Amino acid sequence: MKTPLSKLIPAILICCLGLTTLHAIKITIPDQYEDQVEAIKRAEQDRVARELDSIREGEAPQGANDGEMTFTTSGDNTDDIAEDVSEPLVQSIAEAANTAGAFEQNLPAGEGLVSGQIVDQETGQPIPGVAILIVENDSATVTNSEGRYTLGPAPAGEYTINFFKSGYLEGNVTDFAIVAGEVSVFPFALPLRWTRTLDRLQ
Repeated sequence: MKTPLSKLIPAILICCLGLTTLHAIKITIPDQYEDQVEAIKRAEQDRVARELDSIREGEAPQGANDGEMTFTTSGDNTDDIAEDVSEPLVQSIAEAANTAGAFEQNLPAGEGLVSGQIVDQETGQPIPGVAILIVENDSATVTNSEGRYTLGPAPAGEYTINFFKSGYLEGNVTDFAIVAGEVSVFPFALPLRWTRTLDRLQ
């Protein structure tokens, strides 16, 4: 199930701007997603500019009578950035933000976490039930029904992370850095295991 980007924009912007969350746990996004993060920032800036323009033009915010501040603008559509931003990245950032909140008071000193979403490499669909293991310390978890996961906490250091799911090739990531006091965002795509059938052989 896709989560509307508009619902995730606040958490994404906190991460994109390089700030720590209100929970004092920093969320780090890999450099390889820099272009997608910039697309999210631009889309949010455009949305805010359109809202301000509508206020200047005298359009009333939706819900003004019942205390809500929701604005109506023509063409206000955060789905415009869907082509530039991968759903696994958005889901991974959302999971990282949730994790930071859950561990705000009890993340052990010198330890960090990894959060993300696992998807099918071919279809992009989330994969529930993927087993994820940090080899060096036997920390493990399983993805939820949306393919999202949080792994750790684990002591800061470099680790090998394995991904296992029946019907898929095993995924192995080496030298993955877990940083103390941070949630590392890590979306991952698993390739299907191709099996030969008699039909293919004939």
